[in-house]
Order: sequence, then C-alpha cells, then structure tokens
Amino acid sequence: MKKIAVIITLLTLSIHIGFTQTKPVQYCGTVFTQEQIDNIHKTSKHGQQNQYRKNRSISRIPIQIHIIRKSNGTDGLDASSVPGIINRLNNNFANANMSFYQCNDINYIDSDAYYDLNGLEQIQVDRRNNVSNVINIYFANSVHNGVSRVCGFTTYNNASDYIFIKNGCTGTRKNTVSHEIGHYFSLIHTHGISNTNVTDELVNGSNCSTAGDQICDTPADPNLSGGLLNRQCQYIGTAIDINGDAYRPNPNNIMSYGRSRCFTTFTPQQNARMVNDLVNVKYYLSCTSSSKTLNEDENIDFGIEIYPNPSKNIFNIQWENASEVSYDVYDITGKIIYSKKNMDISENTSSVDLSNYTKGMYFLKINLDGIEKSTKLIKN
Repeated sequence: MKKIAVIITLLTLSIHIGFTQTKPVQYCGTVFTQEQIDNIHKTSKHGQQNQYRKNRSISRIPIQIHIIRKSNGTDGLDASSVPGIINRLNNNFANANMSFYQCNDINYIDSDAYYDLNGLEQIQVDRRNNVSNVINIYFANSVHNGVSRVCGFTTYNNASDYIFIKNGCTGTRKNTVSHEIGHYFSLIHTHGISNTNVTDELVNGSNCSTAGDQICDTPADPNLSGGLLNRQCQYIGTAIDINGDAYRPNPNNIMSYGRSRCFTTFTPQQNARMVNDLVNVKYYLSCTSSSKTLNEDENIDFGIEIYPNPSKNIFNIQWENASEVSYDVYDITGKIIYSKKNMDISENTSSVDLSNYTKGMYFLKINLDGIEKSTKLIKN
C-alpha cells in the first residue's frame, strides 16, 4: 500500500508540474504597471513596423556611466569593462539601428552609504547625480528594487532616465544591461508582466497581441527561470498551456529569463517597438551642453520647492538664485501638456494648473540656468 501511495503521489506531482512551475527567481526588478502598459499601447498603435522601416539611419543614444565605489575610492565596477559593455549593447541593438555612446566621462560616486543600494537610496543617488536627457546607468555592488535583490531594474517613464545594475551581472557573457535597456524602451518580459507567474499567452498565438509580452513574433514563454535552460541554452521544461499545448519558447531572447549568456537577440517586432518608443516617447535623448549633473549642492542653491504635491489642481513652483527659468509638464505618454519659456523671474515663483486634466501622474522638467531637474506631479 505504501508503494502505491508513493506512486500516486509522484504521478499527481508530475501532472501538477506540467501545468505550473516553482516560483522563479527574480533576476530583474523591472515591473510595469497596468497604466504603463496601456500607454505603451497608445504610442505603439501608430504602426510599429512602418516606423521601424522609416528609421533606417543610425540613432545615436547618449548614456552616462555612474560607478559607485566605497568612500575611500576603492572597489566598484572596473572602468576598463565599460567599453566592452557598450560594445555588447551596440551589437545587441544593431538590428534596431540604435548605437550607444558615452555623453560624458565616467562619474564616480564614492560613498559607503550607496555602495549597496536599496530602493530609497537609489532615488537619492539619482537625484544627486542625474544627467538630463541621457540614459543614466548606475553600477553598484548590489541592487535592491524594494522587494528583493536583483541584477538590475529600470522605470518606464520619460521623467526617470535611469537604470541600476549590479556589478556582478556585467560579465563578458552577460546581457543584463541590454535587458534593462530593452525595458527602458518599452519591452516587456517575454513571459509577460508578472515575474512570478506562468504566462497567459497561448502557444498557438491566438492572443499574442494582448497576452505575454504582447508582441506576436516572440513565442509564448512560460518563464525560463528556475533551471529551465540547460548549459547548451536549450529549453528543458515540460509546462503546457491551458489548451494542453507544450511551450516552445525562444531561449535566446534578451527579454527572457534564465541564463544571461544565452540571451543574444531581439525579434523584428521587438526592435520595431523600441524604435517607436525612441521616436515618439524618448525623442528628447541628446548629449548637449545642457546635459549637466544636478547634484545635491546645486539643488540646495536653487532652493526648488513644489507644493502642494500631490494636489487636486494647482502646483506651485518656487526657486532661488536662477537667472533663466523654463519648464515643461509631460503626461505619462511623453506628450508636453503645459509649458513656460523665457519666464519673468523677478518673483521666483510660478504655478502649473492641471484642473483640465485627469487624475494621475505627470512629470515636470524644469531648467534653471541650463541645469535640469525632473520630478513627478501627482494629481489626486
């Protein structure tokens, strides 16, 4: 009887594994909200493939490298590895005609407090070191997204041009930086929005535009973490979808999970979506004389205050010691909805009226004497 009971138990367990998986390890900390997903659809429905074909010239995209070291200037990412990281980026994004380059010299942040980053510290370090209108990539000894320690993460909106990467996830055969930049340009994991559940995309592709990563030339992916790729980068899982069809994922897709060294490709429709996002949302990326770092001291000198925030309608902006001030307010899709240029600065104050706009998150970019600060405005 004991033998029969064991056999029944094993059969039950094997059937269950066919439909589900163990909870996967969270390598990436990037999470898309439903609002962000909806806005990706809004900017994508103008014809990704058409935009992709038109954008045949190379788009040069500026990045700022920040290396966080200990307070005494030791440890941190080896600067000699940076050219290799950029070369891998350019190889991985070549089919999207996207090329990355350093806008400025490496910025070294020597701080024991930031050497191992948690969620709150990441916001602080970016506020003090952010370079406007470029992709800021911070390399730290460890990265925590507020839920768990991860290899990297970014935030998909046009007021937070930053990516955080763990030093140990930047080896010569690892593509974590490419993975996070894919997220930055609106790509979702191939297994879908959730990092802990099996995808809702069907193997037959009938719901490919609304499930999974919502791109139809990436096959349904059940989430490849938890040892579902062997050393030869082959899928060895046995999961099936609700129709009973076995998954046949692409183990080489950069937006997948599993072994980072296996990730080498984006699909044509993924490239199209990234180009569309660059052209219609991240169009402001450029390395100019105004691409300066807003550090803590400069923020104090300007005495910037925004109040109340959150607000139902009116946001007041106050500053000090600036001779030229202008600002733009963006909605979540990247569209400028409110703008002031060449302002009369004698009163050192201005206000933003969002009474005609819906509740939600907006983004303020204010330029003070050529230095830009970005912040969120919450309308409630």
